[in-house]
Amino acid sequence: MSENEEKKGSDMREKIKSYIDIGVAASQKGLKSAGKAITDFGDKSVQRIELTKLRTKEGKAFAELGKAVYKKLSSKAASVEASDEELSDMLKAIDKLEKDIKKLGGTSKTGAEKAAKTSRAKAEEPEKAEKPAAKKTSAKKAPAKKTSKAGTGAAKKKSPARKPKAEPPAE
Repeated sequence: MSENEEKKGSDMREKIKSYIDIGVAASQKGLKSAGKAITDFGDKSVQRIELTKLRTKEGKAFAELGKAVYKKLSSKAASVEASDEELSDMLKAIDKLEKDIKKLGGTSKTGAEKAAKTSRAKAEEPEKAEKPAAKKTSAKKAPAKKTSKAGTGAAKKKSPARKPKAEPPAE
């Protein structure tokens, strides 16, 4: 081999090596970003699961609170106060659940916050004018049958009289 051919071969090896290095670097970068995306997805999935669990616990806590209030109201005493020991414990538990939900970046689906937003939105919403009721349509009636008028010269045809059936001769 000549010196010129060796130089070309060496240059070719260097180019191939640089292309391989670029490919490896791009692959590493892609793998890092893919790994980060997978990690983020996993973290978000865990967060969603935790939020769902907390919301379920919150819903159960509200149900228990409702049962307790119902029992108190249906009894003869019929008074309910937030200072009641049983109810205040339930209210504290619900408040803690709502705080935990907010920490995870969620919003309480059954909490007072949603009810307050809904009532504010309804209060701010302008009253809509009532639309007139739609007209009721009835099926079209069939056209009336034509009757012949007296004096037009059209006489009704009489059907021929029926003859009684002949009885078989008696023997």
